[in-house]
Formats: sequence, C-alpha cells, structure tokens
Amino acid sequence: VVIKKDGSEVKADIDRNHVVFKSLEEGEHIYLKWKIKNYYSGKLSNQFWDQFYFNSFYPVKDIRYSLLVPEDFQFEYRTQRMELKPSRQKTPDGLLYQWRLSDEPAMVYEYGMPVAEDVSKILHISSIRDWPYMVDWYADIAQTKTRSSYEIREQVAALFAGKPESSEAEKIRTIYNFITENIRYSSVSFRQSGLIPQEARDVLVNKIGDCKDVATLCIAMLREVGITAHYVLVNTRDEGLNEHILPSIDFNHCIAGVETRRGLQYLDLTANNYPYGALPNMDLGSFSLLIKPGVTAPAYIQVDQTPGRNLERKLTATIGQDNSLTLEKSGVRSGSLAASFRANYRDQPPATREKSLLETLAREYPDVKLLHFEIENLEDLNQPVRYRYDFVIPGYLSGVGDFKFMKIPWTDALENNKALSYETRQYPYYYWPAADTVREESEILLPPGYVPAELGEDAVLNCAIASYTLRLKYDNGRIFARRELINHKAVVSPEEYPEFKKFYNAVIQADSRQILLKTAEQN
Repeated sequence: VVIKKDGSEVKADIDRNHVVFKSLEEGEHIYLKWKIKNYYSGKLSNQFWDQFYFNSFYPVKDIRYSLLVPEDFQFEYRTQRMELKPSRQKTPDGLLYQWRLSDEPAMVYEYGMPVAEDVSKILHISSIRDWPYMVDWYADIAQTKTRSSYEIREQVAALFAGKPESSEAEKIRTIYNFITENIRYSSVSFRQSGLIPQEARDVLVNKIGDCKDVATLCIAMLREVGITAHYVLVNTRDEGLNEHILPSIDFNHCIAGVETRRGLQYLDLTANNYPYGALPNMDLGSFSLLIKPGVTAPAYIQVDQTPGRNLERKLTATIGQDNSLTLEKSGVRSGSLAASFRANYRDQPPATREKSLLETLAREYPDVKLLHFEIENLEDLNQPVRYRYDFVIPGYLSGVGDFKFMKIPWTDALENNKALSYETRQYPYYYWPAADTVREESEILLPPGYVPAELGEDAVLNCAIASYTLRLKYDNGRIFARRELINHKAVVSPEEYPEFKKFYNAVIQADSRQILLKTAEQN
C-alpha cells in the first residue's frame, strides 16, 4: 500500500510479480509485506539460513530484521561492514531477535565496483554448524547418482578402444571433450531438481543435463578409468567473494574437481568450446566448496590453476599512395580466448563468418573491405585457434602537403574507461581482463620516398596490476612495432587505484601515438 501524508492507505495494483503505485507522491511511504514459504527434507529439514541487506543505492530511514525462534534453537550470525548486535526479547512464541539500523545514507555507485554482496551492510544467519556438515550433506544426496551402468561402461570402452596406454591427462581430456561436445546443457525445472543431480546413466542416454548433471557423468566416467573426481559447488565470481558467508547451500553452479598427480584439477563440463583445463572467466576467482571427506572450509578457484589465456597477433601492412592501408593480420588464441572465438564462428558457414568479422571491423573502420578470412582448429579443442584475415582501410592516413599522419592499427588498443574517471575510489575496481597476456607485432611498409620524422621513445610501463611495453624501430622503408600487455591481477584495490589509473592512461597515450611521415627529401 501507499501510506499518504494524512495516514490513509491506497492499495497498489498487483499483476503477478509486479507492484505498481500509481498515486505515489513525494513525502509518502510505500509499505510492502510478503511471505515466503520453503522447506527442505533430510539433514536440512531442521536447518535455517538467510541473509539480509541493511543498505542499498537509496537512503533508508529505518530498517530492521526480526527473527523469532524457539528458546533452545541454536544459530550463528555474522555481520558485514557493520557492527550490529541484536536485541533479544522473550515472547510467548519463543525468543525474538531484532537487528535494526536507522538513517542509512544511499550507497554511491561507482562503475566497475564489486557486487552488492561484497560491499553492502549484510546480516548472515545460519543454523548449520560448519562447512563439513554441508560437505557430508551434499555427498549423501549426490554420490549415489554417480553409479556406473552398462551404458557408461560401454561408452568409456568405445572412447579408449585401441588406446591401452593412455596417460592420466589423456584419459581426463578424452572424457572432458566427450561430455562438453556431446551432452547439451539445459536446466529445466520439471526434469531436474535444483539440488539433486540426475543419475549419470540418464544424463548419458538423454544427452542433456545441467551443471551438476554433467559433473555427475564426468565423475562416473572417470571412475571407470581409475581416476577419482569430486563435486565442487561454486558461486561464480559475479556473485561476490562471499567473505563473510556462513554455511548454507547458496551456490549457483557445480563443476568437477579431479584428483591428478599434479594436484586437484577443475573441470567445468558446461564449458562447450573450451579446451581441456580451461575455465570460463566467471569460474576464475570464484567461491567454491569441494565435496570431499576432510574438507573443512570453502576455497577460491585461482587463475594459476588453469592454462594461460594468451593472445598473439602479427600484422603486416602496406600504405598505398592513396593513403589506404592494406593489412594482413594473423593470430593465435589459447585457453578461454580460443573458446570465445569458437563460440562466435564455429557453427557458422564461411559467408556468415566473413559477415560477422566485417561487422566487427566496420565499428572502427566504416569503409573497410574484407578480402580474406580463414580459421584453423575450430573443431579440435586440443589445439589453439589460429586465424588470418586480410582487409583494406581506405583513407586510413591523413595528411597535409607532403606530410602524412599514421597511427599503428593495434587490435586491442585500450580505450577510455568510465570506471577510471574518478580521482579516488571508495570501492575496488573489478578490472577482470579477458586475457593474461596480449602480444602483437606489426610490420608496416611505407610509401616509396617516405620516412618517419620521429618514432618517439619506447614505452615501458609497470604497476601492481599490469605491465606494458611498446617498442618501435624503422629499417629499410618499414616500421616495426611490438606491443605487449601482461595482466597480473583482476581486482584493483582503492589503494592501488591511483597508480593503475596513471598506468592505464599512459597506455592509452602510447597506443594512440601518431607517427609523422615525411618525404626523404625533407631530411
């Protein structure tokens, strides 16, 4: 309802999950009241957990969270970004706990800031005593689903027919590739439970399943070749770091953790197009719980536990007398960078691939003409993706008289970033680069009779977050340029922000450097 200034109430219009307040005016209040019913069976039937936000991006006059429990009910609570203890009051129905704040100002939004789960004032509550309890609980409901069957044994035998000497890595890779290439991801409520996986045999036969279903099939198939694997419950990194969370089942994803001679290896079986060992970016740095006896606490999936996300490019260009630029670009993509290329181009016919690339190039060069485009290893997940394309940019150079101005056509030149517009930041900046290392080498043939007036000094830039080098030289009618950006960290703290902002802006300047070309007679 809307509570008017005179105390009267006007009911809102309600349509399914939409509430519309047509008569709302400044200085009036909205009153919302709702009820949520939920229940769990088994070991969770007598457990309770919750989280409650005490601030947001709008001001709050008064906010409270009340919890009525039996007097002997045991639970833990933990607060985030606030020191707030509850009041306690005995009632005929039990013990009433209440947490309350008043006059909370609105949070100030910053581009690239962490999600609310990490920066809001939050109350976490749970009656679950510890994380081992959660490990045991999920093992109890899921492990029986990994039982083998005739169909699973037959499929594994077919995969390794004629390969009796397969190494541990080859076994894991073969099963990973089979599942990601042949089992379609789908999450449909009438077929699947939100918590309990399907039987591994059903996933294989029906060739469809959600994240926990394909993890179940992976565990079952690996067991057939003598390799142990476990469920790993995950909260992807867009759900926050969960630093203050108490034991609960608030996870949104499930992957597999494989016991190898080199340690635990993570496999995301929903990652179609990803090479063996690589993980989607949202898995990297994510909050996870390994479902294995003896595990006592959650952990974070580290970037160094996966193959490098590296991108290498080479460019050869020729400047025409009409100021056009004819380019031949080639590149090699590994890790998750190869997966994104496969997702874009793998299922497209050549004509559609060329159209997609041309549309991408035209965003920066409106009159561009694509001459040739080829890609290798789209189907072979074990190899990096290699590609080459040739194109022409009419009128790329500008000029005055006998002088011409040219910018090196870097593919991944940094651009202005709204998240770096502030003098200081209150919150960390989620930089989250897609690549660990980007290297690009260029060779540009100048028009006959032209030389660079000056190339400028090489750029060598470093900060705690990333490193950058740019080297230029001229030799025998050609400009040779090499650019390298290495990312060390994904999150920039407020303390690191000033240095990173300075670094980033310096990289933009280096990437956009203009080179003046003059005729040799002007020397």
